Amino acid sequence: MEKILLNNLNVKYFERNLDNTLTNAYIQKIQPLEKNENALKIKVKSKDVNYDLIVFDGFLFLTKYNYKTSEKTGFCKNLEKQLGNEKILKIEQKDFEKVIVFETRNNFLIFELFSHNNIILTDKDYKIIASQAREKWADREIGTNKTYIFPSNNKKSPAKITEFNFNSISDIISKLNVPPSLVEHFAKEDPNPNSIARKIKKIYTGPIAIDCCAFLKSKKLEYFNTKIEDLETIKTGFNDIVDKYINSLESATLEKSGVNKKSLELEATIKKMDLKVEGFKKSITEDCEKAKWIEANYDFLEELRLTVLKALENGKKPDEILKILKVKGKNYPLLQNLVKIDMKNKKIIFSIPQLQQ
Repeated sequence: MEKILLNNLNVKYFERNLDNTLTNAYIQKIQPLEKNENALKIKVKSKDVNYDLIVFDGFLFLTKYNYKTSEKTGFCKNLEKQLGNEKILKIEQKDFEKVIVFETRNNFLIFELFSHNNIILTDKDYKIIASQAREKWADREIGTNKTYIFPSNNKKSPAKITEFNFNSISDIISKLNVPPSLVEHFAKEDPNPNSIARKIKKIYTGPIAIDCCAFLKSKKLEYFNTKIEDLETIKTGFNDIVDKYINSLESATLEKSGVNKKSLELEATIKKMDLKVEGFKKSITEDCEKAKWIEANYDFLEELRLTVLKALENGKKPDEILKILKVKGKNYPLLQNLVKIDMKNKKIIFSIPQLQQ
């Protein structure tokens, strides 16, 4: 299926559609999808209806398909701990940016649907609790305990145009946060930039269509959630279009090149076995290094063992003995690698330099 290009009108549609459906509903489970741990399925319950909300490749939609999930990641566990059984109070788009915010009693769950996409959980002061990815720009940073700053855009929202003094088509594209394909479409009929700007403002201040959309096919397929002159309108909601599109991507992952699900599962099992073999080899190597180190330093280690036992008999505590050995043993490199005297397991623990490399 041909790739769909996401625009900020689509994100406004996500806001309206999800706000109408999920406001006052309760968040239940949060899990990664089986073949893409960066994509999530969020189970939401509203009275007698259960919804599956999918976050996938910049799209945020309700699905009628059964997307399979995998074991929860640490990020999903953190989200579920904070948001499980919490009511969704409000869903809104930030201006006309590709950002959707879910508000709950104690938190904001922020979906950045641009670039590589990101999901961020904050408290009510926008202090970041968890994020799917750590990112840093010149004017903001995504990371735990950082204050979340919404992305800035030098381009103006078309809904806020008050003066129509554009000089050219490129002037509109450089100044307004609008899909270039839409500007180019209007320019075919009337190249006057200010006439184009007025048409664009009318679209961005008008109603968002929930059950139909116009589509434009240029280099990529693009949908607009409103009726647009000279563009074909289809009587299908954008949510259903996206749901079918993403489901086709999921199916294609399994079917391309004759690969079936069983072969993929076998491949995954083989990879897990390879990892276990590598871990086993590493363990053998480490055990050999430990044996060589003990053999090379046996006399010193035996003398140290007797010294520690004598100090313990004289009433010294393990931490105190460790400190004395470190101070008085400055000229003995081996003592500087002494980590702990473990009374519970009756061990003297060292760090071995060869294993730290």
